[in-house]
Amino acid sequence: MRSVPILFLLFSVLLLTACGDKCRLRITNEISDPADAGLSVIEVRLEGTSYWAGVDLLEGQIAVGDTRAVRVQDTKPYTLDVRGSDSFGRTWTRLDAITCSVPDESLEITFTDADRDLPCSWMATNDTGVALLSLRMRRTGTIAWVREVLDEGMEAGDTVTFAMDDEEFAWDLQAVGLGGDTWTLPALEPCVDGAPRTLSITGQPDAPEADR
Repeated sequence: MRSVPILFLLFSVLLLTACGDKCRLRITNEISDPADAGLSVIEVRLEGTSYWAGVDLLEGQIAVGDTRAVRVQDTKPYTLDVRGSDSFGRTWTRLDAITCSVPDESLEITFTDADRDLPCSWMATNDTGVALLSLRMRRTGTIAWVREVLDEGMEAGDTVTFAMDDEEFAWDLQAVGLGGDTWTLPALEPCVDGAPRTLSITGQPDAPEADR
């Protein structure tokens, strides 16, 4: 099971960074709060994943009120999320923003105040009584676990805090114990306006079918 997110991540990165024909995407910065929000980084990711490709598509900066064009890799039929960042690390994200189908030259998006990311702080406590090897996430209704929360193992009683900035989708959270048992918290409600959330991983492990 642990190999699925890694393979999916590699596929996503290769798809988004491969050489070849690209679409032209015009991006307009209409952000008014804060007034100094000049976009200095533009990134894309496949819709339904948590991993940004790590490639900045923008040369220079998009000042407030300005429009700049970037080139986006052909990813049809997959839809892309687009994120803009400023020099202070603040981000604005448009989910399901575009589908690049070469030779499309007409793609356009406008970032506004409504696209500002206000990450929620989620805190999960290991109340299973055993050590955990993994704490992974996927969008509810999907198969692949696409985000790993832990940098290292998690002992019984430990707590980990992580940021969530997806306001559109519910998420499943699954803990994997040292012996291979799993505990799944399904359909966690989306992050809303930066609201914190406390989660307890407890109870009996999942039945074997839940991990298939």
